Amino acid sequence: MKPFLLNPDPAPQVYERLWTEALSRFSQGQVELDPHLLNPERDFRRGISLIARPNPAVAEQFTKLINELKALEPEQYFYQPEDFHLTILSLISAATSFECQQTPLDAYHPILAPLFAQTRPFIISFRGVTASAGAVMAQGYADQNRLNELRDAIRQALQPAGLADHLDRRYKISTAHITLMRFQSPPRDLPRLITALTAARSRLFGQTTIARLEFVINDWYMSRDKVQMVATYPLHSES
Repeated sequence: MKPFLLNPDPAPQVYERLWTEALSRFSQGQVELDPHLLNPERDFRRGISLIARPNPAVAEQFTKLINELKALEPEQYFYQPEDFHLTILSLISAATSFECQQTPLDAYHPILAPLFAQTRPFIISFRGVTASAGAVMAQGYADQNRLNELRDAIRQALQPAGLADHLDRRYKISTAHITLMRFQSPPRDLPRLITALTAARSRLFGQTTIARLEFVINDWYMSRDKVQMVATYPLHSES
């Protein structure tokens, strides 16, 4: 019998590539400012997503780093603990064209519920940070690439029902990152921020067991005051 080979987790390579590209931009004094953050009342982008939340202990570690970064760059946008989220899959990417009344939300439940009832909880380990030209993210690593296996199972389950047309519109997500900061104004001292981020590249934030998923209508930033809960799905736990 041939040994069962797990698909390798692409996250390490993705995180390293993002970091290398971000450093190149930062070294030239370049960042990407998010124009919507300064005018949130004019941001009408909405979508639907499957997300998970980090546990309080991990969220506390994220907050400690955020407070350190905030001391250096107080004008930037920092996520609040209640907004921390791991995107399992963006079912419809947030856009101004999204119409809740025209979206068949009820069609997802009979597909997702039995799938998640057969999915065992899994662990995400958070260690280190990476960045893009516009954001800083905590690096998450799924146990045995279980997260991407779940994502593929969701994609396959939605396809026959015609609910997969909006998946992966921006990019095919393959990591378990959590966004902590976004640039909304020119940084005060970019070299000093780079030093702080470099020091956090191997920082340990802890582990979260993903045992419950949230099906939500969301804005771009998954802001708790704008997120509408549609359903929650506990993952199957063997007794």
